[in-house]
Amino acid sequence: MTTPKHLEKNKGGRPRLYDTPEKMQEVIDKWVMYCDINKKPMTMTGLANVLGMDRRSLVDYAHRDEFTPVIKRARAKVQQYLEEQLVSGKNAAGLIFNLKNNFGWTDERRIQQNITGGISLSTLFEQANKPKLVQNEVDILPEASQSLEIEAGEDFEPIGIDVPSEEKSST
Repeated sequence: MTTPKHLEKNKGGRPRLYDTPEKMQEVIDKWVMYCDINKKPMTMTGLANVLGMDRRSLVDYAHRDEFTPVIKRARAKVQQYLEEQLVSGKNAAGLIFNLKNNFGWTDERRIQQNITGGISLSTLFEQANKPKLVQNEVDILPEASQSLEIEAGEDFEPIGIDVPSEEKSST
């Protein structure tokens, strides 16, 4: 029994829009010329649209070895255009946003830290390892607080601690 034609899986996926990098380059060159002549902005979305795809598909094409140089040159053209616009002082915030999101631009951040003081790492280590005084067992073992519950009026005498008789009578 054969599988009906409409249920067969397309093993090759969707056919490519461009068989060769040269065909894609031809469309890109026309788009760049159109933008230059008509004073239209060059954007990544505009590039993807003129190629008949979305931005994600454009990125996918860039990962194909034969199309990588074509896409790189087109991206460089868009980046050059945006940089020129940035230098001319046009909508700097929007241009910077675009350059950060499409071309990996980042703000340079420098952190300078000067630590001064008379304490060394070895001193800190020694202090961290010193035994600490604990006020009561509850600080060490929370479950010990349950065993310390005493009814009102009941005499309480700590085990293992000698309490002088004067203090016993005052408690």
